[in-house]
Amino acid sequence: MNKLGYAIGRIRSLEAQMLSTSHFTRMAESKDFESSFFVLTETSYSEKIDRLSNPFNFGELVNIELDFIKSFLINMAPESEIIDVLLKKFSLPYLTLIDYIKMLEKTAKKNNVFLFKEYVEAFAALQTLLLNTETENLTMEEAAEKIKYKNYSNAVLKSLPSKNLFVLEREIDNHLIEIVQKAKYMAFGIEPLIGFLIGKEMETKNIKLILTGKLLGLETEEIKKRLRKAYV
Repeated sequence: MNKLGYAIGRIRSLEAQMLSTSHFTRMAESKDFESSFFVLTETSYSEKIDRLSNPFNFGELVNIELDFIKSFLINMAPESEIIDVLLKKFSLPYLTLIDYIKMLEKTAKKNNVFLFKEYVEAFAALQTLLLNTETENLTMEEAAEKIKYKNYSNAVLKSLPSKNLFVLEREIDNHLIEIVQKAKYMAFGIEPLIGFLIGKEMETKNIKLILTGKLLGLETEEIKKRLRKAYV
């Protein structure tokens, strides 16, 4: 078995340990921060929790998890330009969105991987629209009009009734997850590694959203509104 084939086998095993919608629901519905955090002790995060320098430090927990994912993917696909560019958002903290999009688009042109091209096109357009709504007074209606004939327009259309940027951010992430979820059913190629990485990114984002919300005393339903779709 070649290394990529072995990597896909390992990823299928790791996917089985990923947090599901039911995990996130339990965390969101827990009565307080400690109870919510305790849900993680029943998952694959339990071993990493034991390594925390301070109890309940979920920021450190997420960083440990992402460091493991980065190391694993680099080891499994050391020559993949796609994995390398996707990991740059984690390794270059001051990387601007515009520069990151340029790097993604350049890599997409060089590599004939349809799922990655589809992801990059949607990511670039939707994240740019989100940035413009935040900084240039572009309304969500105007944003929807700009991309109304694109496959990814639903991400904005679903957000219109709320007129809420938190909802727009969520729907953008949900659309990106839906694109890469197709990789779960692919037995060959780099796609399963792409899907797994982005799935783990969303998983850790949900953990931070829930536990931050608990610390701030947000209502359960308010926390749930912000949650992204689970990859598995």
